[in-house]
Amino acid sequence: MPGDSLSMKWSTGSSDDASSQLSHEISLQVARAREALEEGNDLASAVHEARRAIKRARALLRLAEPWPSSSPTDSTLRYASRVLAPLRDANVMVSTARDIRDVALASRPSVSGPDLVPPTLLEALEDEEGRHFAESSSADGPLSEAGELLRSVVVSTASGGTELLQHGLGASYASVRMRSDPAAGEGPIDERSHKLRKRVKDLRYQLEFLDRGQPKLGRLVGYLHHLTDLLGDANDLTTLARYTASVDVVSEPERAALTVALEGTKQALRSEATALSARLFEEDPDSFVRRVGEWVALPQDRSQGPLQG
Repeated sequence: MPGDSLSMKWSTGSSDDASSQLSHEISLQVARAREALEEGNDLASAVHEARRAIKRARALLRLAEPWPSSSPTDSTLRYASRVLAPLRDANVMVSTARDIRDVALASRPSVSGPDLVPPTLLEALEDEEGRHFAESSSADGPLSEAGELLRSVVVSTASGGTELLQHGLGASYASVRMRSDPAAGEGPIDERSHKLRKRVKDLRYQLEFLDRGQPKLGRLVGYLHHLTDLLGDANDLTTLARYTASVDVVSEPERAALTVALEGTKQALRSEATALSARLFEEDPDSFVRRVGEWVALPQDRSQGPLQG
């Protein structure tokens, strides 16, 4: 099964330009996603690995194409990830519900009372997961469809040296910084939080690609990882809440009790995420790019000098 780490780091004195190294790494991530779906024995893990590799590939593509709305490569990767999303959601809702149930039971082991996660809800979630997983491997199922999409991907990035990285990294940071403002953006807070998480992941994966072991950069990546975990946990609670509101397997008092608990936990997660975001994204994009440029040895081609702020 593919590992977590990116396989290529920038090296001092590299003879390849930025676009060729990006193309190589994106191709490796697409191949990892394909292999995960073809070789994984544990379906839940295979889907998780495949979607993570796709997200890494798309994040790196944004270094070369900061606004890839017209990119056929990005469109294909995005659709492949969406095809797998129902499998991921079905699995995560079950694990999230079990975690909530276990925490609630541990907090009142000797007190009798209704379960925060009713058994009927957990059974419905498990049935939903089983149905999705049973249908996944059919000839026209999501695994086959996603695999075909990944096999059709042709990786090509814009030509360029270190200026390519400077532009892409600055654009990713600017997008995160704008979305991290609680007052920015339109629409429900759940949707805005989900979009922020996606852009923070892009930035994190890009910095992992650039990381050559500099401790300061490693700490920044760690903070970004924690931020995506906070936002991801909040999104999982939102997904569970929406499902709970859509089914009739629980009584109204049970639904209300669980909804209150989910909302309280989400607010705590978002409060921590907001405080961390304010600390991580306080500087302007140019300053951020300059700072990262001091931490890594960026590739140089024959026509480009080192990254300038």
